[in-house]
Amino acid sequence: MPPQEPAPIEPRPADPAFPLTRDDFNLSDLLSRASEAWSRDLGAWVLAMLLYWIIGLGIPMVLGGIWGVFGALQGGDAQPSATFAAVDVVVQVVVQVFQLVLTAIFTLGMWAMALRGLHGEQVRVGVLFSQMSKIWKYIAQTIVIGLAAVLIIAPVLLIVFLAFVGHVDRSTPMQEIFESAGQPLGIAGLVLAPLYVYITAGIAFIQTELAFKDDAGPVEAIL
Repeated sequence: MPPQEPAPIEPRPADPAFPLTRDDFNLSDLLSRASEAWSRDLGAWVLAMLLYWIIGLGIPMVLGGIWGVFGALQGGDAQPSATFAAVDVVVQVVVQVFQLVLTAIFTLGMWAMALRGLHGEQVRVGVLFSQMSKIWKYIAQTIVIGLAAVLIIAPVLLIVFLAFVGHVDRSTPMQEIFESAGQPLGIAGLVLAPLYVYITAGIAFIQTELAFKDDAGPVEAIL
């Protein structure tokens, strides 16, 4: 009796691809997909938001409040000493850096959860802390965007200041400066608003790119 040939092995079904693309999506489909992903793992999302409010927002607020009370007790009505002023600067910087780190953790973690949910995967709270290795990329992005904003806005401020305010010294009232520069700055803002909107729209999802691609660099995600 001749040996029977083994039955062909059926290929493993591929994971369902994300159904929405840039070319054929609409707002209704997007909202439906997001609602489905949200409701499927509602408990994980609620717990993630609670952790964000308690850790991401609560801890920096408490630390800032404690240091503010300590500073008020130390300074009182008298002029704070140079030593305390230096320590105050250091503490403020440390608190801001700590808050930036927490923001990086929760922002990238929330994006990672959202991306998994939109692709039909199960979302767990642990995903919220799955982007810890990318904190430095988030901070680098923040610094690059901040420097870029300064390079774009600073020339406009300088031109308006030189053209409409002119020479000032310490005795020049701030109200006079605002009255001279306020209207020109408003007009410049309106004229340049389309450019700012265009630039902002282009970098709106840089943090999503970091969460979506593990090998994306901080500058590469911007470009």
